[in-house]
Amino acid sequence: MNELLFVFATFARTKEIVQVASACLVFFFILFSGFIIAPDTIPAYYKWIYWYNPMAWAYRGLMVNEYRSTQYTVEEGDAVLKYTGFVDANGDPFTIEWIGYTFVYLLSHTAVTILLSGLVLQYVRVANISGMTDDEVETYATQSGVLPEQPIQEVNISFKPVTLTFENVSYDVKSSTGNETLRLLHSVNGAFRSGRMCALMGSSGAGKTTLMDVIAMRKTTGTVEGDIRLNGFPQDETAFRRCSGYVEQFDVQTQQLTVRETVLFSARLRLDATKARKDEYKQAFVDQVLKTLELTPLADVLVGNSTEGGLTFQQKKRLSIAVELAASPSILFLDEPTTGLDARSALLVVKLLRKITDQGRTICATIHQPSSAVFDMFVSTRRKRVQAGEDKLSSHNSLPG
Repeated sequence: MNELLFVFATFARTKEIVQVASACLVFFFILFSGFIIAPDTIPAYYKWIYWYNPMAWAYRGLMVNEYRSTQYTVEEGDAVLKYTGFVDANGDPFTIEWIGYTFVYLLSHTAVTILLSGLVLQYVRVANISGMTDDEVETYATQSGVLPEQPIQEVNISFKPVTLTFENVSYDVKSSTGNETLRLLHSVNGAFRSGRMCALMGSSGAGKTTLMDVIAMRKTTGTVEGDIRLNGFPQDETAFRRCSGYVEQFDVQTQQLTVRETVLFSARLRLDATKARKDEYKQAFVDQVLKTLELTPLADVLVGNSTEGGLTFQQKKRLSIAVELAASPSILFLDEPTTGLDARSALLVVKLLRKITDQGRTICATIHQPSSAVFDMFVSTRRKRVQAGEDKLSSHNSLPG
Protein backbone atom coordinates (compact mmCIF):
# COMPACT_ATOMS: atom_id res chain seq x y z
CA MET A 1 0.00 0.00 0.00
CA ASN A 2 2.84 2.37 0.80
CA GLU A 3 4.46 1.77 -2.58
CA LEU A 4 1.13 2.17 -4.36
CA LEU A 5 0.44 5.52 -2.71
CA PHE A 6 3.99 6.61 -3.49
CA VAL A 7 3.13 6.32 -7.20
CA PHE A 8 0.64 9.18 -6.75
CA ALA A 9 3.26 11.24 -4.93
CA THR A 10 5.65 10.95 -7.88
CA PHE A 11 3.42 12.83 -10.34
CA ALA A 12 1.16 14.93 -8.09
CA ARG A 13 2.17 18.60 -7.82
CA THR A 14 0.92 19.19 -4.29
CA LYS A 15 0.44 17.24 -1.10
CA GLU A 16 -3.29 17.99 -1.21
CA ILE A 17 -3.69 16.02 -4.46
CA VAL A 18 -1.93 13.02 -2.92
CA GLN A 19 -4.10 13.22 0.20
CA VAL A 20 -7.36 13.30 -1.78
CA ALA A 21 -6.30 10.47 -4.10
CA SER A 22 -5.04 8.39 -1.17
CA ALA A 23 -8.23 8.90 0.82
CA CYS A 24 -10.42 7.78 -2.11
CA LEU A 25 -8.18 4.80 -2.87
CA VAL A 26 -8.00 3.61 0.73
CA PHE A 27 -11.78 4.04 1.09
CA PHE A 28 -12.52 1.72 -1.85
CA PHE A 29 -9.85 -0.76 -0.79
CA ILE A 30 -11.27 -1.03 2.73
CA LEU A 31 -14.82 -1.25 1.42
CA PHE A 32 -13.97 -4.10 -0.95
CA SER A 33 -11.38 -5.89 1.19
CA GLY A 34 -13.80 -8.67 2.17
CA PHE A 35 -14.31 -7.49 5.76
CA ILE A 36 -17.14 -4.95 5.44
CA ILE A 37 -18.79 -6.63 2.44
CA ALA A 38 -18.55 -10.41 2.13
CA PRO A 39 -16.62 -11.35 -1.03
CA ASP A 40 -19.39 -13.57 -2.44
CA THR A 41 -21.91 -10.69 -2.20
CA ILE A 42 -19.82 -8.09 -4.07
CA PRO A 43 -21.57 -7.21 -7.38
CA ALA A 44 -19.94 -8.57 -10.51
CA TYR A 45 -19.10 -5.10 -11.86
CA TYR A 46 -17.08 -4.39 -8.66
CA LYS A 47 -15.31 -7.76 -8.59
CA TRP A 48 -12.30 -6.33 -10.42
CA ILE A 49 -11.65 -3.98 -7.49
CA TYR A 50 -11.75 -6.91 -5.10
CA TRP A 51 -9.31 -9.02 -7.12
CA TYR A 52 -6.90 -6.14 -7.65
CA ASN A 53 -7.11 -4.87 -4.06
CA PRO A 54 -3.86 -5.64 -2.15
CA MET A 55 -5.73 -5.30 1.13
CA ALA A 56 -8.22 -7.95 -0.02
CA TRP A 57 -5.37 -10.32 -0.88
CA ALA A 58 -3.73 -9.71 2.49
CA TYR A 59 -6.99 -10.20 4.40
CA ARG A 60 -7.83 -13.35 2.40
CA GLY A 61 -4.38 -14.77 3.15
CA LEU A 62 -4.85 -14.10 6.86
CA MET A 63 -8.26 -15.79 6.88
CA VAL A 64 -6.98 -18.85 5.05
CA ASN A 65 -3.88 -19.01 7.23
CA GLU A 66 -6.05 -18.90 10.37
CA TYR A 67 -8.83 -21.32 9.51
CA ARG A 68 -6.64 -23.81 7.66
CA SER A 69 -4.36 -24.17 10.67
CA THR A 70 -4.29 -27.23 12.91
CA GLN A 71 -6.37 -25.40 15.53
CA TYR A 72 -9.48 -26.12 13.46
CA THR A 73 -10.77 -29.21 11.78
CA VAL A 74 -11.31 -29.20 8.02
CA GLU A 75 -15.08 -29.07 8.56
CA GLU A 76 -14.81 -26.09 10.96
CA GLY A 77 -12.50 -24.20 8.61
CA ASP A 78 -14.79 -24.84 5.63
CA ALA A 79 -17.81 -23.64 7.60
CA VAL A 80 -16.19 -20.36 8.67
CA LEU A 81 -14.76 -19.58 5.22
CA LYS A 82 -18.11 -20.32 3.54
CA TYR A 83 -19.97 -18.21 6.10
CA THR A 84 -17.65 -15.22 5.59
CA GLY A 85 -17.81 -15.58 1.78
CA PHE A 86 -14.23 -16.64 1.12
CA VAL A 87 -15.01 -19.15 -1.60
CA ASP A 88 -13.70 -19.61 -5.15
CA ALA A 89 -15.71 -19.42 -8.38
CA ASN A 90 -17.08 -22.95 -7.79
CA GLY A 91 -18.30 -22.08 -4.30
CA ASP A 92 -15.63 -24.12 -2.54
CA PRO A 93 -13.71 -22.62 0.43
CA PHE A 94 -10.23 -21.37 -0.34
CA THR A 95 -7.52 -23.95 0.22
CA ILE A 96 -4.16 -23.46 1.92
CA GLU A 97 -2.49 -22.89 -1.48
CA TRP A 98 -4.02 -19.40 -1.54
CA ILE A 99 -1.51 -18.32 1.12
CA GLY A 100 1.26 -18.84 -1.44
CA TYR A 101 -0.79 -17.05 -4.09
CA THR A 102 -1.10 -14.10 -1.70
CA PHE A 103 2.68 -13.80 -1.26
CA VAL A 104 3.24 -14.07 -5.01
CA TYR A 105 0.65 -11.38 -5.77
CA LEU A 106 1.76 -8.92 -3.06
CA LEU A 107 5.46 -9.24 -3.94
CA SER A 108 4.68 -8.84 -7.64
CA HIS A 109 2.43 -5.87 -6.94
CA THR A 110 5.17 -4.19 -4.86
CA ALA A 111 7.74 -4.74 -7.60
CA VAL A 112 5.41 -3.30 -10.27
CA THR A 113 4.64 -0.17 -8.20
CA ILE A 114 8.36 0.41 -7.51
CA LEU A 115 9.09 0.10 -11.23
CA LEU A 116 6.19 2.43 -12.07
CA SER A 117 7.43 4.98 -9.52
CA GLY A 118 10.88 4.90 -11.06
CA LEU A 119 9.50 5.40 -14.58
CA VAL A 120 7.34 8.33 -13.49
CA LEU A 121 10.24 9.99 -11.65
CA GLN A 122 12.39 9.51 -14.75
CA TYR A 123 10.01 10.83 -17.40
CA VAL A 124 7.44 12.98 -15.59
CA ARG A 125 9.55 15.80 -14.19
CA VAL A 126 7.35 17.25 -11.48
CA ALA A 127 9.19 18.79 -8.55
CA ASN A 128 8.37 21.11 -5.69
CA ILE A 129 11.34 23.41 -6.14
CA SER A 130 10.02 25.88 -3.56
CA GLY A 131 11.32 23.63 -0.81
CA MET A 132 14.89 23.70 -2.18
CA THR A 133 17.65 26.05 -1.23
CA ASP A 134 18.52 28.84 -3.63
CA ASP A 135 21.61 27.00 -4.91
CA GLU A 136 19.56 23.84 -5.49
CA VAL A 137 16.90 25.85 -7.35
CA GLU A 138 19.54 27.35 -9.63
CA THR A 139 21.02 23.91 -10.37
CA TYR A 140 17.61 22.30 -10.89
CA ALA A 141 16.39 25.09 -13.16
CA THR A 142 19.40 24.96 -15.46
CA GLN A 143 20.02 21.20 -15.55
CA SER A 144 16.58 19.59 -15.50
CA GLY A 145 15.06 21.65 -18.29
CA VAL A 146 11.83 22.17 -16.34
CA LEU A 147 12.54 25.86 -15.93
CA PRO A 148 14.93 26.70 -18.76
CA GLU A 149 16.80 29.93 -18.32
CA GLN A 150 15.28 32.52 -20.64
CA PRO A 151 17.17 35.58 -21.85
CA ILE A 152 15.75 38.56 -19.97
CA GLN A 153 15.54 41.85 -21.80
CA GLU A 154 17.16 44.64 -19.85
CA VAL A 155 14.24 46.94 -19.07
CA ASN A 156 14.48 49.74 -16.55
CA ILE A 157 11.73 52.23 -15.82
CA SER A 158 13.26 55.57 -15.07
CA PHE A 159 12.95 57.11 -11.62
CA LYS A 160 14.25 60.29 -10.06
CA PRO A 161 16.79 59.78 -7.27
CA VAL A 162 15.48 61.23 -4.02
CA THR A 163 17.28 62.58 -0.96
CA LEU A 164 14.90 62.72 1.98
CA THR A 165 15.64 65.05 4.87
CA PHE A 166 13.69 65.61 8.06
CA GLU A 167 14.16 68.15 10.83
CA ASN A 168 12.59 68.46 14.29
CA VAL A 169 10.12 65.63 13.63
CA SER A 170 7.87 64.99 16.61
CA TYR A 171 4.92 62.65 16.99
CA ASP A 172 2.27 62.88 19.72
CA VAL A 173 -0.58 60.46 20.46
CA LYS A 174 -3.33 60.40 23.04
CA SER A 175 -2.93 58.02 25.95
CA SER A 176 -5.26 55.03 25.92
CA THR A 177 -6.01 55.35 29.65
CA GLY A 178 -6.73 59.07 29.90
CA ASN A 179 -6.61 62.43 28.21
CA GLU A 180 -2.86 62.77 28.43
CA THR A 181 -0.70 63.21 25.35
CA LEU A 182 2.31 60.97 24.86
CA ARG A 183 5.27 62.12 22.79
CA LEU A 184 6.73 59.12 20.97
CA LEU A 185 9.19 61.08 18.83
CA HIS A 186 10.91 64.26 19.96
CA SER A 187 12.80 66.55 17.56
CA VAL A 188 14.34 63.86 15.36
CA ASN A 189 16.67 65.06 12.59
CA GLY A 190 18.25 63.11 9.75
CA ALA A 191 18.79 62.58 6.05
CA PHE A 192 18.43 59.60 3.71
CA ARG A 193 20.58 60.13 0.64
CA SER A 194 19.94 58.55 -2.75
CA GLY A 195 22.07 55.53 -3.51
CA ARG A 196 22.52 54.71 0.18
CA MET A 197 21.00 52.32 2.69
CA CYS A 198 20.09 53.68 6.09
CA ALA A 199 19.50 51.37 9.04
CA LEU A 200 17.30 52.59 11.89
CA MET A 201 18.66 50.69 14.89
CA GLY A 202 17.67 50.62 18.52
CA SER A 203 16.21 48.46 21.25
CA SER A 204 12.63 47.23 21.08
CA GLY A 205 10.25 50.10 21.76
CA ALA A 206 12.81 52.78 20.93
CA GLY A 207 10.60 54.12 18.14
CA LYS A 208 12.31 52.81 14.99
CA THR A 209 9.15 51.72 13.20
CA THR A 210 7.26 54.73 14.52
CA LEU A 211 9.83 57.10 13.02
CA MET A 212 9.83 55.29 9.70
CA ASP A 213 6.02 55.20 9.57
CA VAL A 214 5.85 58.94 10.27
CA ILE A 215 8.36 59.70 7.52
CA ALA A 216 6.55 57.32 5.14
CA MET A 217 3.21 59.03 5.90
CA ARG A 218 1.63 55.82 7.18
CA LYS A 219 0.39 57.23 10.49
CA THR A 220 -3.31 58.06 10.38
CA THR A 221 -3.67 59.01 14.06
CA GLY A 222 -1.84 61.38 16.36
CA THR A 223 -0.12 64.67 15.56
CA VAL A 224 3.00 64.94 13.43
CA GLU A 225 5.19 68.02 13.60
CA GLY A 226 8.41 68.91 11.81
CA ASP A 227 9.77 69.54 8.35
CA ILE A 228 10.16 66.64 5.89
CA ARG A 229 11.54 67.38 2.43
CA LEU A 230 12.32 65.48 -0.75
CA ASN A 231 15.18 66.96 -2.74
CA GLY A 232 14.58 70.19 -0.85
CA PHE A 233 10.84 70.40 -1.57
CA PRO A 234 8.17 69.95 1.14
CA GLN A 235 6.72 66.46 1.34
CA ASP A 236 3.52 66.22 -0.73
CA GLU A 237 1.32 63.22 0.04
CA THR A 238 0.31 62.39 -3.55
CA ALA A 239 3.79 62.77 -5.00
CA PHE A 240 5.43 60.96 -2.10
CA ARG A 241 3.17 57.92 -2.33
CA ARG A 242 3.87 57.66 -6.06
CA CYS A 243 7.65 57.66 -5.59
CA SER A 244 7.89 55.46 -2.47
CA GLY A 245 7.36 51.83 -1.52
CA TYR A 246 6.85 50.16 1.87
CA VAL A 247 7.61 46.52 2.67
CA GLU A 248 5.76 45.23 5.73
CA GLN A 249 7.49 42.98 8.23
CA PHE A 250 4.99 40.15 7.72
CA ASP A 251 3.44 40.64 4.32
CA VAL A 252 0.78 38.17 3.14
CA GLN A 253 0.66 37.39 -0.56
CA THR A 254 -2.12 35.56 -2.40
CA GLN A 255 -1.33 31.85 -2.11
CA GLN A 256 -3.07 30.92 -5.36
CA LEU A 257 -0.84 33.13 -7.55
CA THR A 258 2.62 32.36 -8.87
CA VAL A 259 5.59 34.59 -8.10
CA ARG A 260 5.50 36.26 -11.54
CA GLU A 261 1.71 36.80 -11.37
CA THR A 262 2.05 38.45 -7.96
CA VAL A 263 4.69 40.93 -9.09
CA LEU A 264 2.98 41.54 -12.45
CA PHE A 265 -0.30 42.34 -10.68
CA SER A 266 1.49 45.01 -8.65
CA ALA A 267 3.19 46.44 -11.75
CA ARG A 268 -0.03 46.65 -13.73
CA LEU A 269 -1.78 48.49 -10.92
CA ARG A 270 0.98 50.93 -10.00
CA LEU A 271 2.87 51.76 -13.17
CA ASP A 272 1.61 54.54 -15.42
CA ALA A 273 -0.40 53.36 -18.41
CA THR A 274 1.58 55.39 -20.95
CA LYS A 275 2.37 54.38 -24.49
CA ALA A 276 5.94 53.57 -23.54
CA ARG A 277 4.67 51.30 -20.76
CA LYS A 278 2.50 48.84 -22.58
CA ASP A 279 1.71 45.55 -20.92
CA GLU A 280 4.56 43.85 -22.78
CA TYR A 281 6.94 46.46 -21.43
CA LYS A 282 5.62 45.94 -17.91
CA GLN A 283 6.06 42.19 -18.22
CA ALA A 284 9.65 42.69 -19.34
CA PHE A 285 10.24 45.03 -16.39
CA VAL A 286 8.75 42.44 -14.02
CA ASP A 287 11.19 39.85 -15.38
CA GLN A 288 14.00 42.32 -14.71
CA VAL A 289 12.75 42.78 -11.12
CA LEU A 290 12.64 39.01 -10.62
CA LYS A 291 16.20 38.78 -11.91
CA THR A 292 17.33 41.52 -9.54
CA LEU A 293 15.76 39.72 -6.54
CA GLU A 294 17.04 36.32 -7.81
CA LEU A 295 13.49 34.99 -8.12
CA THR A 296 13.64 33.96 -11.78
CA PRO A 297 13.93 30.20 -11.03
CA LEU A 298 10.82 30.53 -8.81
CA ALA A 299 8.81 32.66 -11.25
CA ASP A 300 6.24 29.95 -12.05
CA VAL A 301 5.99 28.52 -8.53
CA LEU A 302 2.82 29.13 -6.52
CA VAL A 303 3.27 31.32 -3.45
CA GLY A 304 1.39 28.76 -1.39
CA ASN A 305 2.00 28.19 2.29
CA SER A 306 5.47 27.72 3.76
CA THR A 307 4.18 24.87 5.97
CA GLU A 308 2.63 23.01 3.04
CA GLY A 309 5.19 23.19 0.28
CA GLY A 310 4.93 26.87 -0.69
CA LEU A 311 7.64 29.53 -0.69
CA THR A 312 9.88 29.70 2.34
CA PHE A 313 9.79 32.73 4.64
CA GLN A 314 12.99 34.08 3.09
CA GLN A 315 11.63 33.65 -0.44
CA LYS A 316 8.39 35.40 0.55
CA LYS A 317 10.46 38.26 1.98
CA ARG A 318 12.18 38.69 -1.37
CA LEU A 319 8.81 38.47 -3.10
CA SER A 320 7.45 41.28 -0.90
CA ILE A 321 10.40 43.45 -1.88
CA ALA A 322 9.83 42.59 -5.55
CA VAL A 323 6.15 43.58 -5.28
CA GLU A 324 7.18 47.07 -4.12
CA LEU A 325 10.09 47.31 -6.55
CA ALA A 326 7.64 46.62 -9.40
CA ALA A 327 6.36 50.18 -8.94
CA SER A 328 9.90 51.52 -9.58
CA PRO A 329 10.01 53.64 -6.38
CA SER A 330 12.69 56.22 -5.73
CA ILE A 331 12.73 55.45 -2.01
CA LEU A 332 11.97 52.11 -0.36
CA PHE A 333 11.08 51.60 3.31
CA LEU A 334 11.40 48.17 4.92
CA ASP A 335 10.16 47.18 8.36
CA GLU A 336 12.66 44.71 9.85
CA PRO A 337 13.54 42.86 6.62
CA THR A 338 15.89 40.43 8.42
CA THR A 339 13.63 39.47 11.34
CA GLY A 340 12.83 35.75 11.38
CA LEU A 341 15.67 34.86 8.99
CA ASP A 342 18.79 32.84 9.67
CA ALA A 343 22.21 34.43 9.18
CA ARG A 344 22.62 33.25 5.59
CA SER A 345 19.13 34.32 4.52
CA ALA A 346 19.49 37.71 6.21
CA LEU A 347 22.78 38.32 4.41
CA LEU A 348 21.20 37.34 1.08
CA VAL A 349 18.28 39.75 1.57
CA VAL A 350 20.58 42.64 2.53
CA LYS A 351 22.87 41.91 -0.45
CA LEU A 352 19.85 42.22 -2.72
CA LEU A 353 18.94 45.50 -1.04
CA ARG A 354 22.51 46.61 -1.67
CA LYS A 355 21.99 45.77 -5.35
CA ILE A 356 18.80 47.87 -5.42
CA THR A 357 20.63 50.76 -3.74
CA ASP A 358 23.37 50.63 -6.35
CA GLN A 359 20.70 51.52 -8.92
CA GLY A 360 20.42 54.92 -7.21
CA ARG A 361 17.39 54.24 -5.05
CA THR A 362 17.14 55.25 -1.40
CA ILE A 363 16.71 52.47 1.17
CA CYS A 364 15.54 52.94 4.75
CA ALA A 365 15.11 49.89 6.96
CA THR A 366 14.62 49.13 10.62
CA ILE A 367 16.85 46.29 11.74
CA HIS A 368 17.48 44.23 14.88
CA GLN A 369 20.88 42.91 15.95
CA PRO A 370 22.54 42.61 12.53
CA SER A 371 25.63 40.48 12.10
CA SER A 372 28.91 42.16 11.27
CA ALA A 373 28.53 41.19 7.61
CA VAL A 374 25.01 42.60 7.42
CA PHE A 375 26.01 45.77 9.28
CA ASP A 376 28.92 46.30 6.91
CA MET A 377 26.50 46.20 3.94
CA PHE A 378 24.80 49.30 5.37
CA VAL A 379 27.96 51.27 6.10
CA SER A 380 30.10 50.27 3.11
CA THR A 381 28.80 52.99 0.80
CA ARG A 382 29.15 55.66 3.45
CA ARG A 383 32.74 54.56 4.15
CA LYS A 384 33.60 54.85 0.47
CA ARG A 385 32.09 58.32 0.26
CA VAL A 386 33.97 59.48 3.34
CA GLN A 387 37.25 58.19 1.96
CA ALA A 388 36.55 60.02 -1.30
CA GLY A 389 35.70 63.21 0.56
CA GLU A 390 32.20 63.33 -0.95
CA ASP A 391 30.10 62.83 2.14
CA LYS A 392 28.94 66.29 3.15
CA LEU A 393 25.62 65.35 4.75
CA SER A 394 25.48 64.17 8.33
CA SER A 395 22.53 62.91 10.29
CA HIS A 396 21.62 62.98 13.94
CA ASN A 397 18.87 60.73 15.25
CA SER A 398 17.41 61.27 18.67
CA LEU A 399 15.08 58.49 19.72
CA PRO A 400 13.52 58.32 23.21
CA GLY A 401 15.02 55.60 25.32
